Amino acid sequence: MSRTCDHVTGACLNLCQDERFGEKCQYACPHGNSATAVCIQCPAGKTGKQCDKDCGFGQYGVGCNKRCSAYCKKDSCHAVNGSCKSGCIHHRVMPLCR
Repeated sequence: MSRTCDHVTGACLNLCQDERFGEKCQYACPHGNSATAVCIQCPAGKTGKQCDKDCGFGQYGVGCNKRCSAYCKKDSCHAVNGSCKSGCIHHRVMPLCR
């Protein structure tokens, strides 16, 4: 792809090459990007347009699209794999307290 940049700021004047985003195409998207510089899929434990935010409380997995088990103590689980950090309640089995 042919790219031209502003001679003063260095900002890309057309779309970044695949897997890149940012004003100067300086960031790599971990799992692809679209023409709008929004990541298509964030890795486990991350979310946001550029996959730069950690999962919110009680969420985990790819793009933070899964909920921690209701049987995790304190509803807290590992953002990547969903394992309960503080153990289980109601005689459930670790690591996912199912």
